Amino acid sequence: MGVDRKSDFLQALLTEPTIEKAASKAQIAKSTAYKYLKDTKFNERLLEKKRELMSQVTNQLQQKAIKAVKVLSDIMTDEKAPEYARISAAKSVLDNAYKGLDLEDIQVRLAKIEEVVTNKK
Repeated sequence: MGVDRKSDFLQALLTEPTIEKAASKAQIAKSTAYKYLKDTKFNERLLEKKRELMSQVTNQLQQKAIKAVKVLSDIMTDEKAPEYARISAAKSVLDNAYKGLDLEDIQVRLAKIEEVVTNKK
């Protein structure tokens, strides 16, 4: 770990399961860790880092999505697969299809709301 304990603690919060373990990894006292966590700017930086991390996770998931759909489709249509596996795969495909449709609907509605708000300015 480097000389900047606050940055070390921030990074440790992204990898350690508890605040105490993150503090230990950053070589700071628990009281110092909790002091950092009360700092608005620190929390903004932490949230930004978490968003960056989740963006990377989302990208990886999106890259695997096509393969996952193929796997589900293969199981769903494999007449030799156990019935419970076929039903589970079909349910997963349907659930996610409906979620996708709901998200598209929300995006369209949000765009309309934004347009109305923008035109009122």
